Amino acid sequence: MREFTERFPGRLDQRRVLVLKQGRGTGGAGVWKVELTGPRFGGESDGRSRLDAVVRVQHAETKDSATAEMPLAEFLERCRGYFAWSGFLVDQPFQERLAEGMIRAYFVHDEVVGFCHQWPTGLLSGDQAGDRGGENPPAAHVMEDPDTGVYQPLRKTLETEWVPQMTRLLELDSSALPVLWDADFLYGPPTGPGLENYVLCEINVSAVWPYPQQAAANIAQAALARVRENIASRG
Repeated sequence: MREFTERFPGRLDQRRVLVLKQGRGTGGAGVWKVELTGPRFGGESDGRSRLDAVVRVQHAETKDSATAEMPLAEFLERCRGYFAWSGFLVDQPFQERLAEGMIRAYFVHDEVVGFCHQWPTGLLSGDQAGDRGGENPPAAHVMEDPDTGVYQPLRKTLETEWVPQMTRLLELDSSALPVLWDADFLYGPPTGPGLENYVLCEINVSAVWPYPQQAAANIAQAALARVRENIASRG
């Protein structure tokens, strides 16, 4: 909590709007959009004046686009309980293209086994959230094959760059990755005509349900192989 109080105001001053989330949770619990409403603090601002600054906050769990304004110090204190529950907090830049949806990639170890384009609304503005339910609302969550054409650039990046870099950074063998896990990606600023830029939102390893039905055989085979390895390691 001490580190959070010391560091978060400066990061908010730099970005003006951040997404703050507890270390573990589901359904938008403990996920906030925090926006600095006034001018930047500036180099002369001391710690007290930073904590007195007014912020606009929006909780993703309510999913009603309602916001509230309060002193930053009050909001920071409201977050104290998250440290007891999840151990830490993570802040991320808010992605302006959130209304375009989120792509969930499902993995068996280091292999992509499916995708699902989802439409989170918890941190959208009132107008954006209303658009989701207009005359042409987005389709319901549909599980899609790993070879679905529109996702192939992302799949290639995940399997040849992103996952290998992650395992090297964490000093993990690919077989040590979960039998089933997923990673959520948001759309970042486009990098060029026809080229998408994806930003990691979060990784899920303990509540991956539902998952693509077409991945069931891969999951079963990987789970059976893990059981056999465990039996063999015991002699």
